Amino acid sequence: MRNVRNSISGGGSRADAKSRTTQGGVRIFVLCSLCLAAGFAGGLLSYSRAAKTRPVADAQTETAVSLADGTRGALQRMESPVEVRFYSLLTEEPSVESHRRLAGRVDQLLAAIESASGGKVRLVRHLVAGEAGRRAAAADGLTPLDVEASNVCYQGIVVAQGNHRETLPQLAPEWAPAVEADVMRAALRVAAAAHRTTRHAQTSEADLAADHEVRNALPDLANLSAEEAERRLRETAMRELKAVATEMEAQTQAARQQLERAQQTGSEVERQAAARKLQQIQAEQTARLQTVATRLRDQIVAVERLKAASSSGTPPPSQPALAPQR
Repeated sequence: MRNVRNSISGGGSRADAKSRTTQGGVRIFVLCSLCLAAGFAGGLLSYSRAAKTRPVADAQTETAVSLADGTRGALQRMESPVEVRFYSLLTEEPSVESHRRLAGRVDQLLAAIESASGGKVRLVRHLVAGEAGRRAAAADGLTPLDVEASNVCYQGIVVAQGNHRETLPQLAPEWAPAVEADVMRAALRVAAAAHRTTRHAQTSEADLAADHEVRNALPDLANLSAEEAERRLRETAMRELKAVATEMEAQTQAARQQLERAQQTGSEVERQAAARKLQQIQAEQTARLQTVATRLRDQIVAVERLKAASSSGTPPPSQPALAPQR
């Protein structure tokens, strides 16, 4: 009888252990399932948040954008860098679904243009449909979309550089194929205008410097004719040219003698050093003579400009007009 009790007791213990093992496995399984579900939900939430701040692309944007040959050629011809500001400030309402798909295509197109530009195009995205974004879009000259939405929507492109700017105030899905050409035409015009402004500023600085030199060289310019002023400037330049030539001729002669000695008794290293020194002196002489000639040319042009301004009664740029007496 005792053996039977032990047998029964042992069997019960094994059953209890098996039950506990089974319950533990169930708890582990449930815990893992909950963790996977939480991770999946978190991933969906992150994706949803990211999707709200990026343009929605359709199946056509899965492939790489192929830029037209004309676009690549235009990027190479651009004379100045530009900034391209892309605005896509849309709500989540169904009425703007076509504009969300357009945003995906335009975003990839502009990214491809920036990548192919070699640094000439900088893309700036405005994709957060908040009040600050809408104020920026309006300030950049964009026109609100004509769609039924709870908030004003904007979708457009601004190409800018310095004070020069061109705007595509409103993008329409039906005109999507024309966006690439429109953007590049605007970019070329803005880049050309910015380049002209920069070149004009540089020219103006050179003009002011030449005007200053003429006034210093000819304090009595107002009493001289243009011919007399040019004659005196040429005489001054000729004296300077002769002085440069005399100074450099002495240095050149010394360098030639040093080269001759090196060729007769010096080593190969000494001969090469003497030859380099002679070439350097000759190059410096040529550069100094060219500087004098260029300065004379600019001064003569300045005389003509100053005389023309004086005869017309208009103050030259280097002399601002006096404020009228009250």
